[in-house]
Amino acid sequence: MKKFLLLFMILTMCFSLLIIGCGNNDDDDDDGILDPPDQEDFDYFFSVMRLFGRDEYIIGIDYFQGDSITTAELFINGNQIPLEYNEWILSWIGYADLEVTTVYNFELSINESRESWDFNLATTAAPAIDWPDEYSPDQELLLDWVLEPDTDSMIQDLMGTSWVWDTQNEEYDIIDDVFVLLDSDVRSYDVPANWMSTGQEEYDFILAETNYFVTDTFLAIAAEVSGVTYGYASRREIDVNRLKEKIRERIK
Repeated sequence: MKKFLLLFMILTMCFSLLIIGCGNNDDDDDDGILDPPDQEDFDYFFSVMRLFGRDEYIIGIDYFQGDSITTAELFINGNQIPLEYNEWILSWIGYADLEVTTVYNFELSINESRESWDFNLATTAAPAIDWPDEYSPDQELLLDWVLEPDTDSMIQDLMGTSWVWDTQNEEYDIIDDVFVLLDSDVRSYDVPANWMSTGQEEYDFILAETNYFVTDTFLAIAAEVSGVTYGYASRREIDVNRLKEKIRERIK
């Protein structure tokens, strides 16, 4: 469970940073890609995600620029969801049985109702992708996937990171940190050769589907992901600890 919670926290932070970082994207609506909100900072962050085929959704509530959260209360479609503060990941966590591609009403209040939001947010479809067995950064990587069910999300993106082991500090260092926003209706992408640099030890890919609700001070996301790590051309489950390092580097 700790590994799952850490992965949840890392990925939701990745998506929040992606949305913020792309806020000045000059793409217009005619290109088929929905521009993420022009949101450079926010006080509070809400996320709901189902990872790697788990039936239960995990909900996270955290603060960034706002006051620390001492109490939190959440209702989904009028039903109260128990929340508890998780000292291990320093966030408020809850669980709910939800359906994919379904609009839910969320009523969230924090700090004895001094801050509250009432919003609708749709869960996304789950990406199902058969990651190739091997990856060589000096060659194209052809990716095909389906969404289950086939319902477009607000943001569809592919993230890539390469790593090398730092023997002096005994940790992985980020070499490449790249992403591409995709048309919401595409179901394939040819990763170009040299999208990430050659000669690195390991490479991570994350395909993400994200819906969001945003105000001046509050960001809420619903997301589903599929991810893989390639190390010395072999394929395996994505490395959680390196994703944590990726967040640390981005926040610096």
